[in-house]
Amino acid sequence: MQVYCWALSSLLFFLSCSSEVVAHEGRRHHRPAGGLRCRSTVVALIRVADLLRTEAFSGLPVAVCAFKNDEISPFRSFMEWWPGFREQGDRQLMQEFDFSRYPVFWHNTYSPLTAELSVWLRENAIREVLVTGVETSASVVMFSMQLFDIGVRPVVCFELVGDTYGDQGQKAGVSVLRKVLSEANIMAYSRLSSWAQSTDI
Repeated sequence: MQVYCWALSSLLFFLSCSSEVVAHEGRRHHRPAGGLRCRSTVVALIRVADLLRTEAFSGLPVAVCAFKNDEISPFRSFMEWWPGFREQGDRQLMQEFDFSRYPVFWHNTYSPLTAELSVWLRENAIREVLVTGVETSASVVMFSMQLFDIGVRPVVCFELVGDTYGDQGQKAGVSVLRKVLSEANIMAYSRLSSWAQSTDI
């Protein structure tokens, strides 16, 4: 699931699924398992929910993006573990963290940047987006680069992104984000409140 918190500006973003370690041809690797809960997902959602309750973020436009593994999702065609993705899990997490009160944008690919979301960005005059969420090594990287390409500044806070593939996935994603965004677009957690308050809504 993805959550965005905007301020002419900011987006908090989540795509989450749990993972399990499996053996394949003598190698150990991760693959998504049933359900959306894992440590990275829960920690990130708690931090975002807490952030949205603060005065600094209370006035920002907010939207939610959630993965929907529908009949035309490429995950069904190309991934053997596609049954692990469940729309219902995203709905439950949105309700649990009170995200269901915001506009929801469903997507069925790695990227949440759908046509509907692009329209929403334009209509709300979003010029800068704080991107957080899971997976750091996949959707967070892709979404940040797509925002960049359409002229919206992506900002990433590493304390607010996580990866269900563990430390290895997190480190890989962080390394790519530092390369493609540069340090100028990496936000320290301690600076989030002042950043939100300085945006021109």
